[in-house]
Amino acid sequence: RSTPGDDALRGVCFCDALFRERYEGWCVLGRGPWATVVRTRSRDLGHDIALKVFVNLDPEMLARARYEVRAVQALASPYLVHIYSMFDRGTIAWFEMELVDGPDLQQVLDRLAAAGDQLPLIRAYEIALAVARCVWHAHRHGVLHRDIKPANVLLPNSGQPPAKLSDFGVVRLATLAGSTPSGAVTGTPRFASPEALAGDRVGPSHDVYGLGVTLYALFARGQLPFDVPTEASVPSLRRLQLATRPRPIRALEPAVDARVERLLMRTLDPNPRLRPPVWKLVLSLERAHARRADSAEVPRRPTSTRR
Repeated sequence: RSTPGDDALRGVCFCDALFRERYEGWCVLGRGPWATVVRTRSRDLGHDIALKVFVNLDPEMLARARYEVRAVQALASPYLVHIYSMFDRGTIAWFEMELVDGPDLQQVLDRLAAAGDQLPLIRAYEIALAVARCVWHAHRHGVLHRDIKPANVLLPNSGQPPAKLSDFGVVRLATLAGSTPSGAVTGTPRFASPEALAGDRVGPSHDVYGLGVTLYALFARGQLPFDVPTEASVPSLRRLQLATRPRPIRALEPAVDARVERLLMRTLDPNPRLRPPVWKLVLSLERAHARRADSAEVPRRPTSTRR
């Protein structure tokens, strides 16, 4: 639903000659603290795309957005939302992104929970593999996502690929000097690692933790490892992480592969050094998916014909 703020932003954008020349149409897809994501039609490309629009960015945030674009553009993976070009027009800045037609994982999990239903396990493995492969690929190229959560996992209606990881909104090159203010929480608190909640610098193990919480929710019918009240403070979240042992996934979904469960539970370790690298999770998911696919194929007996 459109808000007065959306209408005002649309007016600012279409007052810009370049914006008006490149795009037609406007539909708000999402809003965040720094940017608004809209759907529009690119006159150059001849099809709909998504734009992430920023207003009155200070120089530091503009530099951060440029790093985001360059980092993601350097990654060639079918499992991430691609970024095309970035434009800086003073009052407004934006970058063009691939438009994914389909819901995000959080929306799907919420809908299934409301209906008392769940994703087929083979489908859950496919989604988990796509996201884990994307994170593995990014880490191999020195890029951190820093805000992995179900709302950032898009599920194309076509099913090809099964999932795409979006919104590298707080991404940076792992070797780049930190741009997150000291003491600020990196990412979304309910999916952030204990070290992020403590305001410390984060590394690949922070992504491993967010991936673990996201895949836990995927396999556990939308439930999180900890019973976290929506209004929980950051200190109480961190206390839960450090003092509470997460419920085993197979207690909630017994059909999940035991080896996958063991690795996922390790991704939630409070000690970042004890979390497994993403490639181990990818290999375990690949094997579990292959076994599940094989068991789903019921061999048919040849039909005999009497002559």
